[in-house]
Order: sequence, then C-alpha cells, then structure tokens
Amino acid sequence: MKIRLSLVFLLPASQEVSFVFADLPKALVRLAKNPLYICIIIAMTCNFYLIGFFTFIPKYIQKYYLQTPAVSSLVAGMILQTMNQEQF
Repeated sequence: MKIRLSLVFLLPASQEVSFVFADLPKALVRLAKNPLYICIIIAMTCNFYLIGFFTFIPKYIQKYYLQTPAVSSLVAGMILQTMNQEQF
C-alpha cells in the first residue's frame, strides 16, 4: 500500500486545489466500495429518521389517541425506554 503525504501548507493555492480535485473521484470510489463505511452511512441515516420519530411521538399520541400531554409523555417515555434497552 502506497501512502502519499502531502504538505498542503507549503503549496501555492492553485496547486493545492488541483490536488484535491484530482484525488476526489478515486477517494469516492474507494469509499463506495468500503462495506463498513456504507453500513455506517445507513446507520446514521436511520438514526436521523429515529430522532424525528422520538421528537414528535408525544404530539402524535396526543392528537390521534386524544390523550393529555402528561399521559402521552409517559407512554412515549415507556416506548423509548423499551427501545433503548433492546439495543444493549
């Protein structure tokens, strides 16, 4: 494996940009072929989806099940706590 070290701070600005753009397609292909990286990206995407779900679940319970804010928060807390315990 060949490692290339670049001293970017010693290069003029025009050469610095050309090195970045020249290596970008190769770097993207290497990342796309890396299964661990792809799994991490998928996990992060799912995490962002779940953050939105966790944020608005009490409001959803209030509106569609006609519950008070206190009851909906308790139910949401039980749901989230159960989901959190299953991860470990």
